[in-house]
Amino acid sequence: LLLLLLLPMLLVYLLQVVKDETNPLDGTTLAEMNPGLNGELGLDPQLQGVVVLKVAGGSSAAGLFQTGDRILKIGTSTIKTLEDLTRAVEKNIGKLSAATTLKIRVARGSVVIEFRLSLRPLKSKL
Repeated sequence: LLLLLLLPMLLVYLLQVVKDETNPLDGTTLAEMNPGLNGELGLDPQLQGVVVLKVAGGSSAAGLFQTGDRILKIGTSTIKTLEDLTRAVEKNIGKLSAATTLKIRVARGSVVIEFRLSLRPLKSKL
């Protein structure tokens, strides 16, 4: 019982979103976490991974991501570095030819949010 009291409360929210864009991360400024950056963002200095620094208004990412969100997973890929994120985007989004559902899991404070994005390829303007 004492152990349960010491563990931080972890909540998972699931959100379903339909997007016509092929990359829901468009419009984000991302960085690998380190103690200095974490301090500037008011985050635990020991946290590692990829954090959202900024979200451009009107972008694909607006309404989904917030400054300070840590990207934990894209699809089945765990994200620990920007290289992990690049590989996961290429694997899951890069060659999108048909509608698909993509899961992106982020940590926002002590809450974990899983976005389930219904992505459709952009229609050609030609």
